[in-house]
Amino acid sequence: VGFQPILWEIIIPLLSFFIGSSNRIPSKEVLKIKGEEKKYYVLAPQDHHITIFIPVDNKQAVLKMRHVLSKEAIYKLIKAMPDNETIWIEDKNVLKQKYNNIIVNGNHEQLVKLIKTLYLQREKQLKLGKNFHVQDQQFLDTCEKILDDEFSTVLNIEPDQVVPFIINTINNSEESKNV
Repeated sequence: VGFQPILWEIIIPLLSFFIGSSNRIPSKEVLKIKGEEKKYYVLAPQDHHITIFIPVDNKQAVLKMRHVLSKEAIYKLIKAMPDNETIWIEDKNVLKQKYNNIIVNGNHEQLVKLIKTLYLQREKQLKLGKNFHVQDQQFLDTCEKILDDEFSTVLNIEPDQVVPFIINTINNSEESKNV
């Protein structure tokens, strides 16, 4: 019944991406597999043509699932963005491990800090006439996709409108502080 353990090792890392991207709260369904009824969470990412069934009693997989942010939480996160610290790490091995952990864990505050860090690092590299490292660009793209997908879903806007929305919200927040 269900997937073999080796398949779970492949699927579970995917879940953190799918769940962290554009899923709403998964539904629960009872499925009959080989004559046995079992409850499953049903995940259907909006931008993928797959459905993932997670047994409700699979604690390892369920721990990787999380609720999407509310509109209020998104606004709060956006308004805190200018004050976020950066988390640049010089040691590439440590950097890779830490940044992968941030992406897998899906903590929104850490994702925002990582995006800010990588964006500033990219700007610094470009000003020096250097190329931005491919691995750093991949981290940046992944983080942006996670937040763009979730923000666009919750705010009911297109993913390509997320960055302008964030900039506008920050600008409006700054203007209201100065009044």
